Amino acid sequence: MAEAGEVTFTNATINAITLPNRDIPTDRPLVSPTGQQTEQILSSGAVALPNRDALTEHPIFSPIGQQTEQILSSGTVALPNRDALTEHPVLPPVQQTERVLPPVTVTLPNSGTLDERPLVLPTGQQFELTLPSDTVKGQNVEPLIRIVAPDTRLPDNSLFVVQPGSDSHYLVETDPKFTQYKKWLGTDYMQQQLTRDPALAHKRLGDGFYEQRLVRDQITQLTGQRYLTGHNNDETQFKALMEAGVAFSKQQQLTPGIALSPSQMALLTSDIIWLTNRTVTLPNGTTQVVAVPQVYARVNKGDLTGDGALLSGKNVTINSQKDITNSGTIRGREVTQLTANNLINSGFIQSGRVDLTARQNITNHGGQIQGRDRVSAQADRDITSASTLRGEGADRWLDRPAGIYVQNDNGTLSLKALNNIHLTASDVENAGKDGQTEITAGLDLTLDTLRTHRTENSDWGSDNYRHLTQERDIGSQITTAGNLALRAGNNLNATAANVNAGQQLTAQAGNNITLDAGTASSDLIEHSKQTSKGLLSKSSVETHDEVHERRAQSTTLSGDRVTVQTGNNLNIIGSNVAGTQNVNLAAGNQLTITTADEARHETHFKQEKKSGLMGTGGIGFTVGKASQKSTTDIDSNLNKGSTVGSSQGSVTLNAGKQLNLHGSDVVAGRDMQLSGQNINITSAENSHTAITKTEQKQSGLTVALSGTAGGALNSAVQTVQAANNESDSRLKALQGTKAALSGVQAVQAARLADAKGGDDKANNNLIGVNLSYGSQSSRSELKQHQTTQQGSSLMTGDNLTLTAAGTPDQNGDIRIQGGQLQAGKDLQLNASRDIQLSSSQNTEQTTGKNSSRGGSLGVGFTAGPGGTGINLSASANYGKGRESGNGVSHNETTLDAGQTVTLNAGRDATLKGAQVSGEQITADVKRHLTLSSEQDSNRYDMKQQNVSVGVSATIGSGGSLNLSASRDKIHSNFDSVQEQTGLFAGQGGYQVKVGEHTQL
Repeated sequence: MAEAGEVTFTNATINAITLPNRDIPTDRPLVSPTGQQTEQILSSGAVALPNRDALTEHPIFSPIGQQTEQILSSGTVALPNRDALTEHPVLPPVQQTERVLPPVTVTLPNSGTLDERPLVLPTGQQFELTLPSDTVKGQNVEPLIRIVAPDTRLPDNSLFVVQPGSDSHYLVETDPKFTQYKKWLGTDYMQQQLTRDPALAHKRLGDGFYEQRLVRDQITQLTGQRYLTGHNNDETQFKALMEAGVAFSKQQQLTPGIALSPSQMALLTSDIIWLTNRTVTLPNGTTQVVAVPQVYARVNKGDLTGDGALLSGKNVTINSQKDITNSGTIRGREVTQLTANNLINSGFIQSGRVDLTARQNITNHGGQIQGRDRVSAQADRDITSASTLRGEGADRWLDRPAGIYVQNDNGTLSLKALNNIHLTASDVENAGKDGQTEITAGLDLTLDTLRTHRTENSDWGSDNYRHLTQERDIGSQITTAGNLALRAGNNLNATAANVNAGQQLTAQAGNNITLDAGTASSDLIEHSKQTSKGLLSKSSVETHDEVHERRAQSTTLSGDRVTVQTGNNLNIIGSNVAGTQNVNLAAGNQLTITTADEARHETHFKQEKKSGLMGTGGIGFTVGKASQKSTTDIDSNLNKGSTVGSSQGSVTLNAGKQLNLHGSDVVAGRDMQLSGQNINITSAENSHTAITKTEQKQSGLTVALSGTAGGALNSAVQTVQAANNESDSRLKALQGTKAALSGVQAVQAARLADAKGGDDKANNNLIGVNLSYGSQSSRSELKQHQTTQQGSSLMTGDNLTLTAAGTPDQNGDIRIQGGQLQAGKDLQLNASRDIQLSSSQNTEQTTGKNSSRGGSLGVGFTAGPGGTGINLSASANYGKGRESGNGVSHNETTLDAGQTVTLNAGRDATLKGAQVSGEQITADVKRHLTLSSEQDSNRYDMKQQNVSVGVSATIGSGGSLNLSASRDKIHSNFDSVQEQTGLFAGQGGYQVKVGEHTQL
């Protein structure tokens, strides 16, 4: 029970229209007047109709204007207890779709029949059918069937995309990044059970996420609760309601797309979802018919009221000395004003104008605050708006998005807290033209993230599995068609946020502003092992692959005009600031535009093993084992740069002290000005490392044919095998011809040996059999490491000016390393002290090593016309090698202007690995001017050694010894200037003034 002074809403009262307890509903449709008058007609009060005859069989058209409001101010309408009501469905006007209308209540008559026509309601209209009472567990209950027409208006925020194409299965698609690429259960699950032909399936209003939200909103409006009885999970509830709908459809032989009639609703024994066809209007004015999930809820009289509202009326004003807690709906048609100690919302607050005031905190936890013309929230402490996560096991995904919305043109949206404002994966949207949006925190303003987590685990035994883990930061979104102002007395921090203003965007903080990137990570592990067994052999292939990736999720500030201003530091990390017109960034201390870290790691492993009886490629076999293994590890560390720019206007970057640009880009359609005590423009380093290892082993006993004829037969067999492996018919025919010729050669070899005569004792090698046992192994390893520089760039359509003002006797330097500066007109560098233009370095390092060893022992038996022979053989080999190399290349700094380049240095100007070009070059250097070029270099060394020895002997006819050794060595050095440092002027020539010394 709520304490005194504390207002906790858990129920609501709805107005009802009671039909007579007999006969059937009306014979003709009831048509209400359109526009505001309808809203006034159905608001409160009672109207008694004459107790005679039947209601008119023609549509009721109420007069327009004040008279209507006086005639029908609504509530309960008592109908005559006789005759029949129309058989057509009640169809209130379409123009009421933007209002939530009072529900219509129908009592099931004791006699007669209910309407057989489908019941279709406008958006927001509720309908309630009272069924005959029943006795349950000794208590009399009065069951009800409740429905509320779903909201079929198309969304206009960045979370959803309208896909009107005929090839799309649904009209509204949720941004997959928002749902972390999770596949949400949708009504296609229901359609598959209702029709076997996919071509007959209806196009749906939205994807699974959108449909589940529609269903959840209907249930909340119907019952005031998130879940129906027996459910505690959105997706399982959604699935169960669809299955109940399928069962009811088969029982009643329903047609998908056609709404239930009251008589069909009366047959329901449980809650269901049914697909109904609705006509929706696209942004271009055309219409489409789509399938929409409609909830039919069976409840008992006395349950929470059908509109799910906790409070409703024309104007809703609540002033509590303690807390207001809302988990249902507070709806004022014109004004809703809530004042409390703490205001906690996890439901819906809707009105034309919404004013929320808290003496302490305002918390919007997975709730929706909607105002057509205004939303104002003021807290003496903190304001928090946070979406919620839901999970099963290790998985976490976005459950209820928190949102604050204003719809109409010239609307105002204001959030003000004396302490902190914290938006976590929350939506703030002011959709109307020329609207004003202001978010002001006395201390910190934070746009934070929720981290979703998704896992997929597939296991097919201990050696075959696939594991995928994905995490993603979901940031807040602030979208306005008009002006937007973000203000913080202390710090303004945004992570993975998307802030977009149709007109002016202003962000201000008394201390620091940090625009940071969130992260999205993916970890994939796959393992497979396949084993096959033959009669006398066994083989296996095992693979293991891992890919681990971390990517940056940028924060983006975007507007027609953008101003970002801080009293201390402004940090833009892997994020973006973009404007159509002028963009101005100013920091009282340091202004830093830098990169966010990204990384990728890959591991790939493959091992093949064979054992037992193996072929030799000819006529013969090997009994033994063989294995081959390879491993590759790849590591990449990357930088995601920031971008600041204006497509049609100018860009100004102003730092009270240091201005730092690191691995990022600044672009201006017109002019660009950078100023600070010092200006540093540097490159970010990306690195890539790959290590590849291979290993091969083989050992066993081999039996094979030898001799002249044996060799020819082996060749014939190998050629036949090659022919069988060819897929091209002509190639297969050619290989077959080659095999036949090889067989002929074998016969010819035998005849030739026979022609030599049996007296030739040396002619004993016509055919033979060799037995040998041997082993061979090899290993290699190659490591490559590369670094590449990601330079910064400044590009303008007109003029580019850099000014380092410094302070007396210190600072005042401009340092540019590996940067590219380009101006369509003039480019000017002004340093009160030094200008340093230098190159950045890319490096490459390679190291490798390899080794191999092996040996064999064999005995051979040969025969020929000259007799038989026995051959003995032995061999051994050994080899090793290494290689190493490294290289350095340079990325020169370039200054390029369409007209004049001007260099003004209060002391020195140094160009080392830099090129300056323009139609005219002007330089004023008070002390020294130094120009020098950078050399690229390459070093490579390789050494390889191999030794082999072989001994063979034939009993009775001597033997032989073979010994070979090789050594290869490479040494290479390369140095060269690829790009020469210099000043390159066009027809305008040079005007260079040096106070002391020039060195080239």
